Amino acid sequence: MKKRGLTLCLVMMLTGCNQQVEHLEPSTYENKILEMDQSTGITLVAEDVTITMEEDEIVYKIRNNTDKQIGVGREYVIEKKVNGEWMQVPFKKNIGFLADAQILFPHSEGRFTASFDVLDYNISEGEYRLIKPYGAIILYATFNVIR
Repeated sequence: MKKRGLTLCLVMMLTGCNQQVEHLEPSTYENKILEMDQSTGITLVAEDVTITMEEDEIVYKIRNNTDKQIGVGREYVIEKKVNGEWMQVPFKKNIGFLADAQILFPHSEGRFTASFDVLDYNISEGEYRLIKPYGAIILYATFNVIR
């Protein structure tokens, strides 16, 4: 009886993981993102490239290495690599971002956080990327989640 209960529990856990992956949609940025091009002078880097599943946010920095000030909005996208393809992690219903911006002066950087609490997804082990659209520039940084 104990073995049957354990087997049922494992099947339910695996089914739950598959259902979570099944409701991910393919990336809308896939064809727009090229390798990080530092010629723009604006870069995004994850503070930690490896975090644990217990963490509820990713901390990142945007560096403005230009001679102009820029405004950085709050919006972001989280994607997970599944079977070699980037899939967009959905937000919970009725989640939005304030339409304000933090000013980054020339040759400075800002520290920001992207919360996982607003996602309609349980962060699990794997490779992820944080995407920040900035006009025609798509900034991103990859990070890994471990147990």
